[in-house]
Amino acid sequence: LFVSHDRQFVSLLAQTLWLVDQGKVTPFADTFEMWMQSISEPVSQTPRPAKPKPPRTVRAAKINPRATPEEDPVLAIDKLESRLVEIERLLEQASGRQDVEAISRLGEEYELTRSELAQKMDRWGR
Repeated sequence: LFVSHDRQFVSLLAQTLWLVDQGKVTPFADTFEMWMQSISEPVSQTPRPAKPKPPRTVRAAKINPRATPEEDPVLAIDKLESRLVEIERLLEQASGRQDVEAISRLGEEYELTRSELAQKMDRWGR
């Protein structure tokens, strides 16, 4: 759970938005961008109720025990996915402490790691 005015941060990490308006809390199941789009449209639309999302898991992979992440793309991808899970856990802790500096640093690390993972997945899929 976190509160932020940083749109990029919210876009990267939020899985459910809780809209607070006139003392009423309404969950919004779509992305931050979808919410922004919905508020720019006529007011007749109301947010959809939040759907429960399954917890994120790290996929199992067959790993060559002698290979390094530089040699084995599956190992590199697994390592990056594990790091993202760890960063998410650290972000939850930092949010609980309201540690803005740690949240900012971890948010940047999350984005860099996510970008590196996307690049490796793209190269591996070729």
